[in-house]
Amino acid sequence: AYASPIVSLVGARTSGVMLWGGSQAGKTAALKAAVSIYGHPDKLMLNMYATRVSLEQQASFLHHLPMFMDERQLAGNDQALEQLVYMISGGAGKGRGRKNGGVQTRGRWENLALITGEFPISTDSSAAGVRGRLLELNVTKVVESEVGTLLHRELPKQYGTAGPIFLNVLKNNAGTIRQRYDYWLDKTTHEFPEISGSHAALLALLGLADEIASVAVHGEDAEAAAKSAWNFVQAIAAHVVTTAEMDDAERAKKWVISRYVENAHKFEAEEGRPGY
Repeated sequence: AYASPIVSLVGARTSGVMLWGGSQAGKTAALKAAVSIYGHPDKLMLNMYATRVSLEQQASFLHHLPMFMDERQLAGNDQALEQLVYMISGGAGKGRGRKNGGVQTRGRWENLALITGEFPISTDSSAAGVRGRLLELNVTKVVESEVGTLLHRELPKQYGTAGPIFLNVLKNNAGTIRQRYDYWLDKTTHEFPEISGSHAALLALLGLADEIASVAVHGEDAEAAAKSAWNFVQAIAAHVVTTAEMDDAERAKKWVISRYVENAHKFEAEEGRPGY
């Protein structure tokens, strides 16, 4: 949530982060906590049971602020979800004509989407572009049940205070923040050579946002904030798919091999018949 308004400031790519896993993991409670940075969690949070046009309008309206989308399972089929990922990462709505002639103004945005659900959006058959545009993290427990209950109860009463503080820091320190992003990008690119450049850039954005928020909002010491932010990034990086895992040709090869292993008996010659 803190990383979203930094996207345009540092010239990063519009993308998304998704937490997926079984129910009772505290995903929705954590998402509400993220939403509460900027406003009332129940009013700002969307679910994916919406048309593409509606989501485009929401993204355009938010512009730099993050899109919060809960309940991925309410959305349509896998293909529709993948198209949604491309739409969000593209940073612009679909071109449409006017009824009386001409072209409608296309909505544009430079932000991050934060999504939760019980299943990931990408599948074994998804193109590498889908995985590169979305950071999907499988979680079993985001917050403990009692903490989740507390968040659901208290967040509607306390919200919208951290966001203005954070945004004010960005406004007054734009040049320094750009330089700091370059540092983070260099660090994630060199420390995690096995992941894609798009994921390394997103990790750099998340680390920078965590570092700034720790100092500006939570009053941490700068050195301690940088250290905890790096630990945060390392924890995420351990669950990011590698470039090899995203490669379409390599995934196709593994699929063929797995099919052979599963059906090895069908490739063996029957007794009394020549093998082929």
